[in-house]
Amino acid sequence: PGIDGSEKMAKRNPNSMFNFNEPLESIERKVKGALTGGRKNKEEQQKLGGDPKICMIYKILMYHFEEDDEKLASDYEMCITGKLMCGDHKKECVQKVLKFIEMHQKRKEKLIDKARELLKVN
Repeated sequence: PGIDGSEKMAKRNPNSMFNFNEPLESIERKVKGALTGGRKNKEEQQKLGGDPKICMIYKILMYHFEEDDEKLASDYEMCITGKLMCGDHKKECVQKVLKFIEMHQKRKEKLIDKARELLKVN
């Protein structure tokens, strides 16, 4: 599914996905706009909890950016019990995603000439 809640990721729906070549500001905006399993307001979230099964923030972290299974389990539990607010979880996700992609972009820039040389591509 797309991070915006659409059925699938697609180029024709740019908010449904991000790629590592995008400007960091664009990625941040898309992650902040991602679908969560949160409730209408903070009070309802604290009372009823969220639904990490449909939360794209949880999925982004689970599949790509959080290596600590105990942290994921803790986030899941905190979400369903209403102790983790979606805004806080999004901030954490944005930091991890941007840090990873920024490092990726720097490594790519540093090594792109060598890759072209190896492939003899101009």
